[in-house]
Parts: sequence; structure tokens; C-alpha cells
Amino acid sequence: VMLNFGTKELTGDNIIRQAVQTKRVLFYGDDTWIKLLPHHFIRSEGTSSFFVNDYTEVDSNVTRHLDFELHRTDWDVMVLHYLGLDHIGHIEGPNSPLIRPKLREMDGIIARIHEYLQEQGGGVLVVCGDHGMKDQGSHGGVSTPEVLVPLVVLGLGCPTHNKEEVLQVDLAPTLSVLWGVAVPADNIGVAISSLLAHLSPAQRLFALLHNGQQLAANFLRNKGTTVHENYCKFEEARQKHYEWLINSSSVSHLEVEALYQSSLLGMSRFLSDVLANYDTWALFTAKAILLQVVCMLGLKLAGASPPHPSMSSVLSVSAIVGVAMVILCSLPTWPLPILLCCISLLSVNSVLLYHQFRTLPSLFKAEVRVREWWRLLLPVGTAVHCLAQMSSSLLEEEHQLWYWLWVTVGLLRLRQNSARWLCVLVIHRVLRALNQTGDRWAHLPDLSDWLTLTSNASILSAFCALSLLWLCWYCTQVLSRRWIPTILCAITVSCIYQHKAAIHQAIPFIAPSSNGVSEARMCWLLLLLLLLQGRSLNTLLVCWMLSSSLLLRSHNTVLIPALYFFSQSVALSPSPAHTVLHHWLGAVFFFYQGNLNTSLASVDLAAGYIGLEQYNIVIVGALLLAHTYAMPVLAYTLSAHSIVTNQRSWREEVLKNEQLVVFLQLLHMLVCLSAISLHRYHLFVWSVFSPRLLYLVAHSFVYL
Repeated sequence: VMLNFGTKELTGDNIIRQAVQTKRVLFYGDDTWIKLLPHHFIRSEGTSSFFVNDYTEVDSNVTRHLDFELHRTDWDVMVLHYLGLDHIGHIEGPNSPLIRPKLREMDGIIARIHEYLQEQGGGVLVVCGDHGMKDQGSHGGVSTPEVLVPLVVLGLGCPTHNKEEVLQVDLAPTLSVLWGVAVPADNIGVAISSLLAHLSPAQRLFALLHNGQQLAANFLRNKGTTVHENYCKFEEARQKHYEWLINSSSVSHLEVEALYQSSLLGMSRFLSDVLANYDTWALFTAKAILLQVVCMLGLKLAGASPPHPSMSSVLSVSAIVGVAMVILCSLPTWPLPILLCCISLLSVNSVLLYHQFRTLPSLFKAEVRVREWWRLLLPVGTAVHCLAQMSSSLLEEEHQLWYWLWVTVGLLRLRQNSARWLCVLVIHRVLRALNQTGDRWAHLPDLSDWLTLTSNASILSAFCALSLLWLCWYCTQVLSRRWIPTILCAITVSCIYQHKAAIHQAIPFIAPSSNGVSEARMCWLLLLLLLLQGRSLNTLLVCWMLSSSLLLRSHNTVLIPALYFFSQSVALSPSPAHTVLHHWLGAVFFFYQGNLNTSLASVDLAAGYIGLEQYNIVIVGALLLAHTYAMPVLAYTLSAHSIVTNQRSWREEVLKNEQLVVFLQLLHMLVCLSAISLHRYHLFVWSVFSPRLLYLVAHSFVYL
């Protein structure tokens, strides 16, 4: 995702680039194709696909060209990219009532093209998707509904009920064979054998030879050797192929095909594994420096301050050694430099950390004597969470650990304020059922599924309206009942409800005549006016609550008053405990919202287009970040607001609060980097740990 974000043009070899050498290619659909492959199509028209709220314009633009092109004969390949089904999944999920009509529309289009091909007496129609969809909508993870998609091929006389599973990378060499063009140089796939059944034995063997020569060249460019088992198999297959061409009775063509398939599949798997390169020494340097920063920050928060060496000198030495390590370890003669780098870096870190840690025992004993038992849960819980991040299975179900920690805090605090904390635990039980998350149980029905049913629209509207009314009341209290900000807040809340009614997430007071864009823009304008009234922490808190209400789906707006109530329950805790508890609250409500730390599929793309009519990468990115981390940021803001309100020397306490939050974030990042290094050759490093690191980076960026 990070390496391909914002790419302007594909410069590498690909199937379309090969096709245009000898074929006339058309394209209609998502304009991303035209941007990535300029000057490749003899006729094309693109429509922006990034505006996910649209599920008709792009498809209509494609379909209106269909009849015109089907009556022409000056083209060889036509690519049609329909996006409506994908956008409906992002907006309303795969169970939306809009899905069935859209599927009927697609079925009719496929029928028209198939009938045209039958009339022409030739041609192939390939229907496929690049991804599936989660039960909750969106995609980006590795669950079966997201990665297992149909591949329908009409016109080759294939078996009608072929349930063979093929890899997506196998489509490129297959199309190359069917189109009669060269296989792309960087291809790592193998032509699908069942789609070559209509060819003669000689043609199939030639296709496998052509695919094999390309794979073998790619294999040797990427750490493969001529003595590797699969390469030797390919050479053997090529030799037997030559013998078959000389005398077809000397060897069976089926034997040659089987040998080709075995060698090609082996080289394909090798390339899939080896192309994932890891800069081990850069990872080691990052971890070493990050460890030093975490230790220094943690010791500073704990009050350890030995005179020598100073923190600045520690960080300076670490940075210099880290840079030297990267430079030396990049030299061709790597064994000696690597050894020297490792020894020097570890030695320096060990000496510096020893000087810092030697005062910890006395500090720890003093802290234990004054702490209550429930407060000991905070460092223990943080340590348990860090250990859990080393396991992919526990990381996929991270929300369960956060829920358990929060319930444990509630049970231990029942003795101090039984009524309030009993309410907290009851509300927690309801909210954890609001949105199913995680990897194992995300497909199960939840309260949001029930609330979003058409028959329950009045209940959903009541939930949303009550949450917004509370928000209006709270904003009035926080802003000291000043009449101009109060009026602005009231109008904003009204516009938020009207926006949700316009996008069918609430029952409107009057019949809506817009798509919600004008209401959302009015909200953004009112929030800007509210910020101009003053930039105090109170105003920032109110604006964040209002903007979060606008971005959240209607059933999630109840999370804002709930988070405030939970925050008030821990507001009078001592400063370190107060900060850690609010950090935990942010994590708990992050999962209440339905988010997931290990899959991009949980990102609600529709939130990035509220108030927009066309794609803008900066605005969409900012809105997506604000929506995804609405609850953690609100928890942090409530924590700072509580400190400022209840403590006289609040500046120093707020600074400590910020340092502790940074410490916790860096600690999570350090653990994640360690897990990635440990599991770097495991399949889950891409499906679990890498998305987790991406989420941590985005989370830290939002805090900054």
C-alpha cells in the first residue's frame, strides 16, 4: 500500500503493455487505468472511481459505450471496469438491498457480451474481480470472503462446473497465451492448464515452454541458481519436449506437460517467497535506536536521573552508531563490518542503559509501597499486552485483551464507587456487542446489523437523535453557555442529523432532497466558525466531538457520550494512572467502533467522502484518519481536559501526560518491529504484523 500509493504511471512490464504491441485495446471504466497506462488504448474514457459514494456514474459511463463498440470490428481486446458493486460494499456492506439490482444489471451486461461473441463465432469473455468483500463491507485483509473470488471464462469450451482454485498471478500468463502475446518479464505466475485444454498438444507445450523461459529468466535474476531442483526440472522438461518434437512416440506429451507444470509451479513459489526482501540491518538499527528512546523516556517518567551520561549524549551516540552501522553494513565485504557494528552498537547501548537502570530498584520499591492494588494492574496489563503482540493469533483478537483489561479495572474499582462502575460494566457489555470485530467472530451478527435493518429505522434514529441532543447539551456546558458558540453548536447538531437522514442513516424530519453533501459542508463551515470564536481546549474538545459525530455512522454516535461517561469514572485517578486508563479507553473504544488493527478492511472509506463531490487525496486522507482514530483522540483530549480543569499546576501534568502517551506509543511500535523481525519469513508478517505497524504509524501521526 505505502510503496504504490499515489503512483502516476506503471513503468514496468505488464500484460496491457505487451498486448498493445500487436493488439488494438479499448478501455472504459475507472480512470486509474488511463493514468497508470497512458497512450495504451485506441479508445478509452475514464471516470474517477475514488468517490466511493457513487455506484451508478462509473457503471453508466461504461455501459453507454457498449453497444457502440460491439458493432465495430476495429478492436481486439476490450477492458470494462465496473465499480458499482465494490462501492455498494464499501458504503452499505454485502447485504445491502442495492446488491441484488446491481447484480442483475451486471448479469444483463455479461449476457449481451456473450451473445455478441456467439454471433461472431469466436472470442473469450473473462469475468473476474481483484478482491472480495467482508461481511461488514470493505476489504484489505486475508479472510476467505476477501481473497476467494470467482473467475468466469466463457468461450473456450471449459468444464461448466470447474471448481479449481487458481492464483491471481496466474491470470497474466494465461491471458498472454490466449492473446498470443509475450508473457510480462516480471511475471511470477503459471498459465492455468484448464484454460489451455482447447489447444493442441503442440500448442500447449509451446505455451508452457514460453511461460517457463520467462519464469526461468526471472528465477535466475532473483537468487535462483541453475542447480536448483525446479530449474533442473525445467531443463529436463525442455529436453523431453525437444525429443517429443523429433519423435512424438518416444515420450508422451502428457509426461512433458506434467514435468513443465511441476517445474513452473516450483519456480513460481520460489519467486513469491524470495521477492519479499528484508533489510535486516536497517530493522536492527531501527529497533536499537527505538529501544534507546523508549528506555530514556521511560526512565525519565520514572524519575531516574543519574548525572552521567546525559540523555542527549545517549541519543547522540546511538544515532551516530546507528548511521555508521547502516553505512558499514551496506559494503560488499559485509561479514567484518557487520560484526564490528553489532558489537559496537550492543556494547554502547549496554553501557548507557546500565548507567540509567541502576537507580531503578530503589524507585520501584518506593512506588510499590504507595500504590493501590488496582494501580499495579496498569504496568502489568501493559506488559501482558506487549507480550500478546508477539503472537499473530492474539494480535488478530487484540480487542478481547483490551476488553478483559477494562473489565478487570472495573471489577477492582467497584469497591470505591459501586454504582458508577456497575453502570460502566453494563454499558461495556452493550457496546462490545455493537460492532463485531477481530478475525474469528467478525462474521457474526451484532447490534449494528439489527439497528440498520429497515424495520428498525425508528430505533436507530432515536439512538442517533438522543446522542446528538446530549452532545448539544454538553457543548453548551463546556462553552460556559456563551450564546454565539451555543447557537453554532445547535445548528451544527441539526445539520449532522439532516446529513445522516439524507444518506439514509436516520429518519428525516422532512423529505430530503439532497445527497447529504450540502448538509455536511454546512457542518464543516459551522465548525470553522466555532474555532474562530476561540482556540481554547474547550473549543477544540467540542469541535472534535462534533466532527466525530458527523463522520461516525449513526449507530456509532452513542460512543461519544459513553466515552465521556467512562472518562469521568477515571478522571480523579492520580496522574500516571489517569493517563494510562485514558490510553486504554482509547483502545477499547477504537474496537467498539468496529475497527481492527490488523486489516485495512476495517477502514470505512465512505467517511472520507463526507461533504465531497470529487476525489481529493489530502481531504479524503485527513477525513479517514479522523474517523478511524476519532475515539483514541477523543480519549486523549478528555484526559488533557480533565487535568486542566481539576489541577492547578496543569502545565507540568499535561507535559507528563504527553510524554507518557508518547512512551506507550513507541513501546507498542518497538514490540511490533521486534515481532516483524522475528516472524519476517512467516506468512502472517504481511497479513497481520505489517498492517499493525501501518496502523501504529498512522496512530502516532494523528497524535502528533
